[in-house]
Amino acid sequence: MNGRKFNYAVLIVFFILVTSALILLTYMKETWADTLKANLAVGNNPLALEFNPSNEDMYMSYGRADSHVVVIDSSTNIPIASIKVGENPVAMKYNPSNEDTYIVNAGSNSISVIDSSNNTVISTIQVGNSPRSIEYNPSNEDIYVANFQSNHITVIDSATNTVIDTIDVGGPPALVKYNPSTEDIYVANSDLTDQPTNSSVVVIDSSNNTIIDKIGNISRPTDMEVNPTNDKIYVANRGTNTISVIDSSTNTIIDTINLKNPPSALQYNPENNDLYVAIENRNFIGSNGYVAVIDGTSNKVKDVSVVGIVPSELEYNPNNNNIYVANFNSNDVYVIDSKSNNGIALFPVDIRPIALQYNPANNDIYVANFGEPGPAKYDLSIISTTNATEIPYGQNNMVQKLIEFIRQASTNSIDDSNTVKSLNDITKLITTTNPHSIQDSCKKSDTINQSNPTTSSKKVITPSSAIDKEKFDC
Repeated sequence: MNGRKFNYAVLIVFFILVTSALILLTYMKETWADTLKANLAVGNNPLALEFNPSNEDMYMSYGRADSHVVVIDSSTNIPIASIKVGENPVAMKYNPSNEDTYIVNAGSNSISVIDSSNNTVISTIQVGNSPRSIEYNPSNEDIYVANFQSNHITVIDSATNTVIDTIDVGGPPALVKYNPSTEDIYVANSDLTDQPTNSSVVVIDSSNNTIIDKIGNISRPTDMEVNPTNDKIYVANRGTNTISVIDSSTNTIIDTINLKNPPSALQYNPENNDLYVAIENRNFIGSNGYVAVIDGTSNKVKDVSVVGIVPSELEYNPNNNNIYVANFNSNDVYVIDSKSNNGIALFPVDIRPIALQYNPANNDIYVANFGEPGPAKYDLSIISTTNATEIPYGQNNMVQKLIEFIRQASTNSIDDSNTVKSLNDITKLITTTNPHSIQDSCKKSDTINQSNPTTSSKKVITPSSAIDKEKFDC
């Protein structure tokens, strides 16, 4: 009997996979065709993107030992220069005061300065060990570099491109952010072993480059974002699956937002004053992640969108006010309409999209595809935001539920849960749009789990309405 049940389960899963593949191929053919403006093969392992407004070109860093920065003409999307920099260029920052671009070379512990007028390296500045993050301070026109393995911040005078200060922050700095309301620099210190003694946010007074505050209760921060409307600093804590909300007037944590899964990226949307949070789904391997929308006034989760697998990067497009989500493990980019907070489009790209950058010169979104395993055929994808075809929400929601259900079915025994006994049950599950039925499924699975202790106690439910906005699992 058990063998027959197992075969029946496999048959059902096989049927779903074949059917869903046909549906998804149809959608890709009919609604996602010709959505990529260009695919470029530039180099191996791109790491970062940065737009240069002085020459309206896009800069992409790539490579490890043999590292370069490629310059792409925005008007033609053709590479026009390849610039040798230091090893492992993990981040870049444009400096509007001198119109130069600063490259963070993590492997060679240096900063390469590229002159925008001729795209040549005009200075190489040695900093601390393993620099990871960089920020420009418009109040003093200095550059701040976070050196992860040296536990300090290097301050560079952009007028002379020389180091003018080194600030010990008491832990491995992973992120650095400028706050325009206070003109202070916020540094998020991480700790690979997740020890709270070294996980903190340090506040630096940029007028004299001294530490004025240290904020604890931070755990393995992955991103930090400033909301200029409410003067709050948001820190994504991977170690505790939370968002810490810091009041920049007092430099104290005033709220903690629980997410139940690790946040990976943050993006502020000035159009609706909301904060978008990319969240990995750790309930099941290979499950879709989420993007939670946090209200900038109440600091509460008000919407949740299901996206691809391991969403790792977010980008705001001021031209259409949409949010773009790079899904690292499903090799695609989702688009979220910020008015409805629903997914409206999906762009298949190449292997491991690692970075996104909006280009105001042509209103396109540039996607760096890291590759591995194996190199990406096209390491740079360019998405045109002017001719993207929207997917009707109801149909898109059904496809999302179908994908999520298949991934759950592939990692759980269908018969043991007793929730799917016929093809009609499958149809009901993947086509329903009634949020109450989703809640009922959640309650039913909880009841089943209580009666069957061998079944996993956590079932992922796709939040699709206000009823389930604050629930990522049940």
